[in-house]
Amino acid sequence: MRRLFLILCLVFSFSLVVALDQSVSIDYDFDINSSVEKTLEFDSVLLEINTGYDMICKYSTSESVDYDNMGGNFDETGGKIHEKNLVDLLDGNYRYYVKCNNDTLREPGELEVILRINSLVTGQILLSENSPLQEGNIEVTLVTSKVVSQAPVLTYSVDGTSYDPVVLVGSEKNWEGYIVLDDDLGEGVLSFEMKAVDLEGRQGTEIVTGKAFLYDTVKPDLITDIEATSYEGKIKLEWHLDEDIDEFNIYRSTLQNPGYTDYYDSTDDEDYTDTDVEDGETYYYKVA
Repeated sequence: MRRLFLILCLVFSFSLVVALDQSVSIDYDFDINSSVEKTLEFDSVLLEINTGYDMICKYSTSESVDYDNMGGNFDETGGKIHEKNLVDLLDGNYRYYVKCNNDTLREPGELEVILRINSLVTGQILLSENSPLQEGNIEVTLVTSKVVSQAPVLTYSVDGTSYDPVVLVGSEKNWEGYIVLDDDLGEGVLSFEMKAVDLEGRQGTEIVTGKAFLYDTVKPDLITDIEATSYEGKIKLEWHLDEDIDEFNIYRSTLQNPGYTDYYDSTDDEDYTDTDVEDGETYYYKVA
């Protein structure tokens, strides 16, 4: 079959949470010890510290560590904006103690950043078939990151054409259903969208893995030229097809016109040697 391969209580400081870019922006005062606390709905955060002067910022996960002994480095620092990407945060509380200095001998003030992560539900989609998908029934498994209050809503589309939602059956984090791919779809991309509500009534829509799959329902050309050569104790079949083929099925019978019930073996080559033969017997073959 042809294949198409495509495929994140402030005291004396200011804070801003921007959900679209998953960032937390905080103003830092060199002279004041302060604290900021935020509850976030995502597990990856861009922590941005703003200083009024060019400084170098560091952080620690322990309180009251001297600036020179802090082991946490920002991804970007040295100017007035200092950034640190915090990724793959599990639900819970995280404390970061930040200090910034501009070559003064005085110990700078400490900014305590408390992040309370309570992420929205996300999903992972697994299919019973590997991509590129072929025609027929395909089992769909949706695994949510949290227990949900009801069956998630899972919809899919084929190259922009939307289909009815997938009927899901399951409980807690595991849900199963199926879709049907018609044999006349050709080649393209199948994509999923999800809505899932956690036990707190918050809706999540992100699919972290398995959002899109390639499909290919184009049938390969017929094999029109097969050569069969008999040797002592074996028969060799040879053919050619100008397509990238995953597998050829061999059908064999002692009667003419073998059918699908006469499936015999498979190969990924354009030849096959049958060694289970008897002298004087006539064999009929088909390759698909």
